[in-house]
Amino acid sequence: MKPSFTALITLASVALAAPAHHKDAKPYTLAATKTNSFGLLDKPLNAVDGLLWVNMAIHPFCPVPAPATPCPTSNLTSFTTTHDRTDLNSVVSGQHVFISADGIVKFTDPSQTVPSDATVKGVKDILVGGTRTWLCNLESGEDAYYAVVAKNETALPAQADGQNTCARAVFVATEIEKGATAYQYE
Repeated sequence: MKPSFTALITLASVALAAPAHHKDAKPYTLAATKTNSFGLLDKPLNAVDGLLWVNMAIHPFCPVPAPATPCPTSNLTSFTTTHDRTDLNSVVSGQHVFISADGIVKFTDPSQTVPSDATVKGVKDILVGGTRTWLCNLESGEDAYYAVVAKNETALPAQADGQNTCARAVFVATEIEKGATAYQYE
């Protein structure tokens, strides 16, 4: 029995109407929890200058003149995870979160590629699981900013000079409403 033209059109319509699962990622924010020092508990994780930081304000970017779509405004960095790959939740696609070969959690500029020796798979699980996640003060000074380090081989805790000190941390993900929270993160 040959399938009818109407049956084929019906099957094609159903296939086209089915949702694409890779687009179902719900955006979320991350905040430090179960940290053992520095008064960093419940502070958000923000994208600034290619790294993810706690205790540093977000640095979103909006082009001038503004694009046709208004630039989102937020005081928090948000993320999406699809197919085990984590990205910054921005209008401009391609800001990928990765763990560099030296263990520091970083993100790319739009359309930039992730280094070949970096880890991209399971970044959210590493941050939320916290098995080897640290917050490290990579800069000295009165204002302490703590970058996320996913393995503690280059950033040593409690150095004698007080610089580059680290605290263990686990992050909790909190789902937010759908939509990008920045045009781009700087």
